[in-house]
Amino acid sequence: MPLLSASHLPEPYDWQDLETLCAESLAQRMGRHNVHRHGRSGQAQQGVDVSGRDQRGELCGIQCKCIEPSRILTEDEIDEEVKKAKTFEPPLKTFLDRDDREEDAPTELHCRKISDANLIAGLFDVTYVRVEYVCDLLQAFPEVARIHYPYATSTL
Repeated sequence: MPLLSASHLPEPYDWQDLETLCAESLAQRMGRHNVHRHGRSGQAQQGVDVSGRDQRGELCGIQCKCIEPSRILTEDEIDEEVKKAKTFEPPLKTFLDRDDREEDAPTELHCRKISDANLIAGLFDVTYVRVEYVCDLLQAFPEVARIHYPYATSTL
């Protein structure tokens, strides 16, 4: 069996798995500072599915989108989620808008433009990431990867 670090982890099957993976990867990235899924199914979430504080105490939020393979997240959808995230309390410092499709240069450019405008206005940074980033990050944390991918061995 190849080492997990040399393998491609399968992408999450549904939005619940995606949110769980995003919460775990954010927790690892930020040192487990108060990271949790925001709200519950059916509740208004102000555009934030997962939130937590980084090592400096700044609030970070993630919007998770599990969309069909043939579809790309549109600029209008991103704008709508960013608009909702502006109402999140307390205010965010970073907002990650991510889906489970391949990276899309125009989408990334759109998010960078939103970030520039937001930062000028004293609002949060917007970053677009894809699910492969989450899976790559989990490879650095084998104890978490083993929970979600039980076939992982101690030879990481």
